[in-house]
Amino acid sequence: MRLAFVTFVLVLGTGLQVVAAPVGYWRFEESGGATLDSSGNGLDGDLINGASREADAPGPLVPQSGAANLQSVAVNRVNETFGGALQVDDPQQHLSFGSGSFTIEAWVKLDHLSGRTRDERQYLIQKKDLFGAGGGQDYGLLVAGAELQETTQQNFGKDTNLTGRELALAFGNGGPTVLDVWSVTSHLEISDLGWNFISVAYDAENQVVRFNVNDAFDYVPFTDLGRTTSSGPLLVGAHTNAQGDFNQFTRGSFDELRISSGVVPPGQLLNVPEPATLFLGLAALVFAGRRGRLQN
Repeated sequence: MRLAFVTFVLVLGTGLQVVAAPVGYWRFEESGGATLDSSGNGLDGDLINGASREADAPGPLVPQSGAANLQSVAVNRVNETFGGALQVDDPQQHLSFGSGSFTIEAWVKLDHLSGRTRDERQYLIQKKDLFGAGGGQDYGLLVAGAELQETTQQNFGKDTNLTGRELALAFGNGGPTVLDVWSVTSHLEISDLGWNFISVAYDAENQVVRFNVNDAFDYVPFTDLGRTTSSGPLLVGAHTNAQGDFNQFTRGSFDELRISSGVVPPGQLLNVPEPATLFLGLAALVFAGRRGRLQN
């Protein structure tokens, strides 16, 4: 079943209008075959290199929509050079945003908390040619930055007392080397091995990145040092180097991945109950309570 979505519009007191529209939404509820894009844009993908759907999910329902949520994807990392991923081909660059705003949301369940060494870096998202250098990366989202800040031309946000577990965004500036990358690092991190909701909103208008882990938010200002676009695939759960070798996997599972153009308002994120969904959930609890009292 495909879900229908509307554009989110938030009018702020300053008169700024923030508009967000889902570009891709992968729910992983299929019994097999292709991974369907529920946004309606046809960006279906494939699980590759041993990634698998698992009967494990952060909850039975998606809070924002009330849709049933029964499965997730396990990356099934074997070692530093072999593991699975979701690959979504994007030759028309629907998932490239140039210098524009975008939002990424997902639930993540790690089975390893990283330290600071580079081999513990964990990419959730990579958007670039599989054989491209870092300078050609449209964007990358890491759920554990692990020394990323020390290998980019400039980092904005947290850059001292790093644990290696901080969320981070990486951008290529179009240069030919791995060093042609700049980054934005959050003070927030995933600190346990349970399911955690994360979101990252790149606000080009205000030059700030809004990081989010569960109910916590962190706003990090930056200066745009140049961004490139790529017709390469969206890779979820892994990263590739300039030789096309897979590495720096998400160590664990991910679920309910949604990518939107623009900035999704906090109240419209997937982990926030939509009022109608919240009402139905409360009604169900009340009914269950009354039923229990009658049975007693």
